Amino acid sequence: MIDPSTIQSLKNFEWISKILAKGFMQGKHSSGRLGQGMEFQQYRNYLPGDDIRNIDWKMFAKTEKLYIKQSIIETEHHYHFIIDNSRSMLYEENGWSKLMLAKILTSSMMRIVANQGDRFSWQASEENMPRGSGMKHWHYAIEKLYNLTTSTTSLNLHPGFLRNATIIYMSDFYDQIEVLQSQFKLLKNPLTEVVLFHILGTKEKSLTFGRNTTFLDLESGEKLNVNAVATQSQYQKRLLAHLNALNNICLALGIHLEECLMNRSITECLRQFFHVYQQNNA
Repeated sequence: MIDPSTIQSLKNFEWISKILAKGFMQGKHSSGRLGQGMEFQQYRNYLPGDDIRNIDWKMFAKTEKLYIKQSIIETEHHYHFIIDNSRSMLYEENGWSKLMLAKILTSSMMRIVANQGDRFSWQASEENMPRGSGMKHWHYAIEKLYNLTTSTTSLNLHPGFLRNATIIYMSDFYDQIEVLQSQFKLLKNPLTEVVLFHILGTKEKSLTFGRNTTFLDLESGEKLNVNAVATQSQYQKRLLAHLNALNNICLALGIHLEECLMNRSITECLRQFFHVYQQNNA
């Protein structure tokens, strides 16, 4: 468990991200596909239409048969992180805001990816960190991430450039179901995997705030006096309906949905990400 009060500087933000990621560091993987590269892998028979420049003539001299020499071409997987920085992400429990939790998770996940040699990028409503790889790019990425604040501008989701990519989207997903469905359809295609981290507060989910509570709408600034005990049952039914609808959309689109409660250990959320990461590089 991390005391959020310790994250008061970029230096501490960087140090905590390193510590969180350290337990998931593995030896650098290599992923590849067969092609005409530098490292020899195997021969296959020549087929009509193959480029004759790829024929191994030394093998032909020995066997009088035409073979294509194949090798491994290294490929890099791309991890694209989307951070919801709307004002509802300022909601806090136990000193943590949803936005700070999303930033710490993103920074730690990018550290894991950078250590493995894969490419990564991130975006928010008015920020777009281009793709890159390595520790130098990670330092640059987290400096901008640490300074990310909330915005009233909508996310501009046009990830059509992504190929061989995993998209990690962190949000409380407080929007109309139709809007969320449209967003997810933009993200999911046969060449991308999408993982949603649904950040929720424990008290927020159960509405355990006491009998007379004043709520502040973080988007509009409007205040509302509510008897949380009297409205708890109705609130939970409406929230459950929203969560079920969100889950059904994800099932229909083949999107992986993970609930990330704010009172849980951050390591648990990272473990969920690393499980996906290992599957990608198996």
